[in-house]
Amino acid sequence: MKKIFFYNFFGMFFEKAEKKLGINTKGREINDIRKKIKEEIQKVVCRAGFRCLLLEFHVCNQSGKLDGKNIREKLDCYQNKFLSDKGYCESVLKVYPELEGICQDMAEKQIVLVWKMFQRLRKDKPEIEKKLLGGKKFKEVKKICMGEGDLHCGGRSVIKLYLDCGMSIFYKFSSAVNGKVFYELMERIERNQNSYDGIYQYIDCGEYSWMKEVKYQACSSEGQIRCFFERIGIMAGVSYLLGSHDLHYQNLIAYGEYPLLVDLENIFQTDEERFRIGESSHIAYSVLYSNLFPMSMQAGRFCAVTGGNGDRAQYEVPMFHMDDKDISVVYGKPEMEKGRNLPKRGKEAVEVIKYLAEIEQGFDRAYQYFQCTGRNTIQEILKGDIVSRHLVHGTQLYYHILEASYHPSLMMERGGREAFIRRICPAGQLREWEIADLMAGDIPYFYRKADSRSLFTSSGEEIRDYFKETALEAVIRRKDAMNDEDRKLQHKLIRLSLELSNLDEKALENGVYFCEEGKGEETEWMDIALEMADRIAENAVWNEDETKVTWLTWKCSAKKEINAVIDVTDYYLYEGMAGIIVFMRAMNLECGDTTNCAVRRNRHCSGIRMASWTGQERRLPVIRGLTAGSLPLYMHIRYVSDK
Repeated sequence: MKKIFFYNFFGMFFEKAEKKLGINTKGREINDIRKKIKEEIQKVVCRAGFRCLLLEFHVCNQSGKLDGKNIREKLDCYQNKFLSDKGYCESVLKVYPELEGICQDMAEKQIVLVWKMFQRLRKDKPEIEKKLLGGKKFKEVKKICMGEGDLHCGGRSVIKLYLDCGMSIFYKFSSAVNGKVFYELMERIERNQNSYDGIYQYIDCGEYSWMKEVKYQACSSEGQIRCFFERIGIMAGVSYLLGSHDLHYQNLIAYGEYPLLVDLENIFQTDEERFRIGESSHIAYSVLYSNLFPMSMQAGRFCAVTGGNGDRAQYEVPMFHMDDKDISVVYGKPEMEKGRNLPKRGKEAVEVIKYLAEIEQGFDRAYQYFQCTGRNTIQEILKGDIVSRHLVHGTQLYYHILEASYHPSLMMERGGREAFIRRICPAGQLREWEIADLMAGDIPYFYRKADSRSLFTSSGEEIRDYFKETALEAVIRRKDAMNDEDRKLQHKLIRLSLELSNLDEKALENGVYFCEEGKGEETEWMDIALEMADRIAENAVWNEDETKVTWLTWKCSAKKEINAVIDVTDYYLYEGMAGIIVFMRAMNLECGDTTNCAVRRNRHCSGIRMASWTGQERRLPVIRGLTAGSLPLYMHIRYVSDK
């Protein structure tokens, strides 16, 4: 919520926190922006209490106690007449006994965090000026933005500082070593050392870091655009090896020919559910796991390489609504900010699929580099105190629980909020830590260390042997398993993903297709069937000993939104394994086992021989203009009606 409502009420907690902690926020470093700091902290605290105050506002309004011709004038009246009255504010806290504790706790945490940040700014000022500001000097902070993202680990979030020298920097409550490791791998693959030094500029101070703001920069030529997408391919290869994920479009900045990830806190993830032919019914881990490319049509709007067009969010969330007649919280899909993640040609973003060859070329460079690089080199690059966030449940789930827990009905009784969170929070080994974080107003946070099998909570508690292997062991295992077959499989997934991102709902709607009588020159049915059989055979995905097979496909659904997801075939007739078996068996019977086989493959799918067939002499019914190349899937069956 960017606008501050009920600021007198939430400002009360700021004043109490200052007095209780004995922190002087009127010092020289922040004196001129104390009001802005107070506003930013009020915004954070407002998250917990906005609904309760909104309800009280409506109570006053419906009782006829507020003057004003429209809702804005009535809000001003409520602010000045009621929320300036200490007695009234105390009466509100009695109605909502849960409210005071959470708001006071959040205000105190934010004051401590910003006070500590300014202490560190004063200490690190010479280094910041030298390394991040290019030698420019600054005397004061002109503006501060805090609490824009999710809160973690005691109310921590990224803080942006606008300096009087005209430049901006970010203060992060984490080390910058993850980015250093990621870009060192990219530079080694490109054989262009220090290429990211002038872009990814940071000061790593261990438990915190400073980072220079990177702004979007357009490409100046077609060649730069091609280099950009080749680096996207390299980035995909690095993330595939490391297990990096959560690389959504807001995380990617297009800086000319350089794609830059601004947040790599999820640099490692084990793939204990790695996709193996015949052992998994879905694709659990692949090059798509990073979120650079979408796994589904609807996910395309969020992924780093396909999102950023300013679409609506995928899920409904509580949204603030206000007009001249009403102010309320409604559920809806907010409009997302446009991204800075892709180069543009003029004012239009480029079509990513046109640069598939460059992406594949970059991915191959990374893949082959890892294949040819020894274990010791990889371990040397990845050594050090590398920490990665571990997502137990999706942030969206936590966000919904947290927002719902601030409902006024849960604030009216002591323990009501905790009872609700306990009722809704998913069962599991980490449930109590998740509940503790949610009770504190934070999104639950867990992390792991590269050389440990332990999981750590937001408070630093260690859960031993949570993982079957360390992150480094997983990286080495993935490296050792790399081969040409797997590389080709990842190519197919990237290609399918980019084709999927170009679809819209209309392309997935059922329709009726009419046939015209053939005149002899059109494509024959058998030619189409033969081409389809070839494609099925070529795109089969086998396990290592060639005893099990599956195919990649798009699975469509139309619940609330029409969607298509990249997955593996099921065992059913339509676009599944049974349909492939029936089709291939029919082709075997029609063509014979030996007479018409141009290429023989000694492979079987449930006893059905796979072969590449030549054409037949007999003529079959024809469909004008239809070719196997026009089919959206490897095999796509449609019912066709006569005129």
